[in-house]
Formats: sequence, structure tokens, C-alpha cells
Amino acid sequence: MASYAKEITALDVSPEAIGWLTNEISCHKVSNVLAVNGDFAKLEPPPMIYDAAILCFFGRLAELLPRLRQWVGGPVVFIASDNKQKNFGVAGRKKNHSAADSAMYLQREGIAYKEEKLTLSFGQPFLNRQEAGCFLNFYNRELLLPGDGGSPENTPLPALLPADLKKAVDIYLNKNLLDSPPEIAAQGYPLYLPCVKSLRLLIVEGIRPNS
Repeated sequence: MASYAKEITALDVSPEAIGWLTNEISCHKVSNVLAVNGDFAKLEPPPMIYDAAILCFFGRLAELLPRLRQWVGGPVVFIASDNKQKNFGVAGRKKNHSAADSAMYLQREGIAYKEEKLTLSFGQPFLNRQEAGCFLNFYNRELLLPGDGGSPENTPLPALLPADLKKAVDIYLNKNLLDSPPEIAAQGYPLYLPCVKSLRLLIVEGIRPNS
């Protein structure tokens, strides 16, 4: 993107992600990208309005939109998952929100938008089964806490016990862990968990009602 814009600000709440990006900026000698570690919900609006914004897996649109109106004057692209359940989810819990929810919110607010749908592979390679298990345990760590299951009524779901999570991870691995495709195995990763993400791009030319 750096070659298409005069200046870019990249914002992420993860210090690890911003650290990686900062290193990439330095390695490739990119001069027009500013990497910022911060929580969008807590940051003060900038002194100058941005011309456009791209939000990728950034949270609930209904919560973001009021603040975005203080930050962005032009087009906004929201990239969100269309999957009904969490990728690599071992317990079948539904997501709390999806791209469809964001689209319905825009309709209720009277905000015109265009949309595009695409499907991408986000499979993960592993050295061994133990590494794959650690990945799934980390990815599903919120199951050890009570959840709402993504239902409109926020129906409480009990937390899993550690032993139950381990059992769910083992079942998931037995069902889904495969030998890697040849091009991935050649890189030293013999095992592979497939994952397909259905994505939706919501393209909003103006983020004010009836714009």
C-alpha cells in the first residue's frame, strides 16, 4: 500500500504486530508508513482527518462508527469474517459478530455501501502434533472462561475445564490434522491444519447517514 499513498498510519493493539511491522519498515526502507501501537477505542482523534481507512478484523462496526466519524473524511473499507464459527474453534461456539451483522448495521443507519465476497486459505503448518496442540490451546484459551456463544440473547455458556479443553483439542486434531501439501512439507513442516476463511469487504464511500 505504501506505493499508492502519500502517508499511511498503521494502528494495532498488539505490540508484537507493530514490532514486526516496524522491523519490516526499516528493512525495506519505507519512509511513508507510521506504525502505532494503541487501542483505537481509547486514542484521541488526530489533528488532521484521514482521507481513507481500511479496517481489517477490527471489532464491532456499531462501536467503531461514531469514533470513525472523528477520524476519517473519505472512504472506509471494512474487512470482516463471514464464517459463523471461529476459525480453529474446537468447541463449536459461534462468533459474537460477523460481516453480516456489520452489513445489517449499515442498512439500519442508512449508510450506503458496496460489498465484495472472497474466500482465502488460512491453513497453518506445524513441525509436529504437539506444536499443533499448543496452537489450538492458545487459539481457544477463551473457552476456559464463560462465554455467550454468540447468540442474540447472550445465553451464558459455562467455561470448559482444562481437561475438557485438552480432550476437545485432541478430537479436533484427530479429525483435521493432515500431512502438509508438498510445497509446505518441502519447507520442513510435515503437518498441516486446513482453514478456509470466508471474507466480506464492506466499502463505504461516506460514513455519515444518507451519504
